[in-house]
Amino acid sequence: MFQTNTFLEFIKNSDISSKIQDSVFNYCEHHHSFLCQCIYDYDVYRVVDVSDVDIHINAVWIDDNKESSLNFDIAVEVDAEVEGVYGKHHDHDCFNSHFWLLINCKGDLKNKLNDFNIVGIYEYDGKSKPKKPLSGDLVPIIKKEDYDTYATEILEKYYPEALNSAIRVDAEALAKRMKLTIVEANITNDRSVFGQCFFNDSVEELYDSEGNPYKQEIKKGTILVDSFATFLYSFGSRSMTIAHECVHAYYHGKAFMFAQLFDKDLKFIGCKVNGGTQGLSTSPVYWMERQANGIAPCILMPFKPFQEYALKLIKDYHQIYGGNVIDLLPHVIEELAKTYDVTIYAAKKRLLDVGVHEAAGVNNWVDDKYIRPFYFAKGSLQKDETFTISTASFSHKLLFSNKDLFMDLIEGKYEFVENHVVLNDPIYIKKNHKGDLVLTEYARLNLDKCAVKFKCKAINNEYDNSLSTICYLCRDVSKEVEFDLQVTKNPNIIFSKEGQEKHVKHSENVNEIVKNISSMRFGEILKYLMDFLQISEKELSIDADVDERTIRRYLNGENKDPNKKTIVAIIRALDLPPRVSDIILKRAGISLVDGDVVDDAIVDVLMCFRESNYREVNRFFTMKTGEPLTKHKS
Repeated sequence: MFQTNTFLEFIKNSDISSKIQDSVFNYCEHHHSFLCQCIYDYDVYRVVDVSDVDIHINAVWIDDNKESSLNFDIAVEVDAEVEGVYGKHHDHDCFNSHFWLLINCKGDLKNKLNDFNIVGIYEYDGKSKPKKPLSGDLVPIIKKEDYDTYATEILEKYYPEALNSAIRVDAEALAKRMKLTIVEANITNDRSVFGQCFFNDSVEELYDSEGNPYKQEIKKGTILVDSFATFLYSFGSRSMTIAHECVHAYYHGKAFMFAQLFDKDLKFIGCKVNGGTQGLSTSPVYWMERQANGIAPCILMPFKPFQEYALKLIKDYHQIYGGNVIDLLPHVIEELAKTYDVTIYAAKKRLLDVGVHEAAGVNNWVDDKYIRPFYFAKGSLQKDETFTISTASFSHKLLFSNKDLFMDLIEGKYEFVENHVVLNDPIYIKKNHKGDLVLTEYARLNLDKCAVKFKCKAINNEYDNSLSTICYLCRDVSKEVEFDLQVTKNPNIIFSKEGQEKHVKHSENVNEIVKNISSMRFGEILKYLMDFLQISEKELSIDADVDERTIRRYLNGENKDPNKKTIVAIIRALDLPPRVSDIILKRAGISLVDGDVVDDAIVDVLMCFRESNYREVNRFFTMKTGEPLTKHKS
């Protein structure tokens, strides 16, 4: 019926339980008529004595109160052994009276609840509704939709001017008003921790600029901030870190004080750069960190003034530049980030919070770059779904884990374009002036009609796996969040008539090529394909970034020891389907090893960059391996 929790177990195993026992017994002695009503199956009309009381403490509801004091209600199941009078002869016998009571209590954590006091005892009606409930670990129970309410409480008390107009909330000033002291320090040698909030005096090991450890006294009410760590990750992380720690200081003091009853060495809560924490390792930490991550941006970007300012910026930019909202939003987000001193991602995420749905397709950082803005119909993606994936996720995870998608790619039904898997249809994809395959304007503004959806879960984010709540602190840094991906159905996808015809023609061409090249040597295959595609040695040399003389030697069969990267560059420039590329690699005597850095990058190139120019390929290959695919001209 009830779920036990830490505070409940503490009550059961402390002197509090005996005090409750005594109080319940006293209650029973003064409420004979109530006990009589709770004797079932017997015609007892009066209770004259209570001989014994057995209690079962089953549930507790805790209401957050000022500072360290607690109000809490305890649900107690009672079996009282009583002497009752029954029947027309007024016989006396022993009976069991079974009932529930609600014990209203209070106590102070500063006194370790040694001042526990019972305020009142009432008949339990199955209800208890604390105004600001705490969990059994004394962590506030806060719904995501209430984050703004909890942020407003802090702002009303310490920074009310931020609720009236779009101004920057100075996180340092906020901390000072909360009587918190900010101290700059190198918290860890590897820069893995942004900040720590200290609830007790402590002596901590910190690091100097050379990475040497030293001891420093830290006072209660101190926030340690590693500014270099926040600077390394992105502009605005420092403000968010301080606001994050302010949330811990304001809302999580009780949880910390309660945890200290079991662990006297506990001193602080610390925020890691990946959104996790230091100092505690039990489940309450998950909720404290989730709340700090969620409430901090609501403090720095209060809902109403932020929403009004964002909508005004969108309107102003539209009047100046016109065009689609998604193309204006990167500029709006940048201005919001500067105004509120937060990260680009935090400003974008906050736009989504205040109802600007279009922001979901803007400022998506993938493969070390922001991809072009796109739009999809509201409701076409669930909170754990995405249209956008990295090259590595596509070529190394999805293709080899999803047979249907792999076959669709092999047969040319889809193409990997601008980090989306899109129908190979002229309505949706085209080549730009550089020869790169890109989304058409129609596809970019209707991505839900042409792109495959992926269900995703963060696998290197320690405490929160929801795509929509990845840590505000550092999401827009170069270290991307890695996702576990699964293909989900998108019923909106459909080929146009022109696309169907193109797909049929493509399949016919591929089948013809495969049939003809299966028994050829590499040089013969290269000559056949150049003739089939009507491409000259000079054109291939330019597209592949490979010396023309090198291509000629391959054509003539003079190069007996083919260079793997050169062959791949030529195959990529010929824009060959994976099925054909696989045959050519084998005929050239080249094999690829799964897990090898260079070979994995080659797979990425052949699967995802077939219609990209060599400069883009070299940029990607350098990012993955440290060296470009080709060095002839680039």
